[in-house]
Amino acid sequence: MAIDRATRWVYIAIHPNKSAASARAFLKALAKACPIKITKLLTENEPQAKFQRSYSGSEFKAGFAQTLEEYGIARWYTYPQSPTR
Repeated sequence: MAIDRATRWVYIAIHPNKSAASARAFLKALAKACPIKITKLLTENEPQAKFQRSYSGSEFKAGFAQTLEEYGIARWYTYPQSPTR
C-alpha cells in the first residue's frame, strides 16, 4: 500500500510475496498510477529491507533500489517501533 500523506491519495496492490521482484513491480505500477511525481518513499526498516541493503554489486542493483534510482526517488526508513519518520 502507498499513501500520499499530503493529499491522502492511496494506491493498493497485492503481491504473492515480499521479494525484491514484487517490490519492484509494485513501485513501477505505483509510479504509473500516481497523479503526482514521487520524490520520497518511506518504508519500514524490516528484515527484508536490511537483507536487500546487505547485498552489493549487480544483485543489489537488480532489485528495488535500482527501480528507485530509475525514478529518482529517495528512500527513507521509519524509526524503530514507529509508523512515521
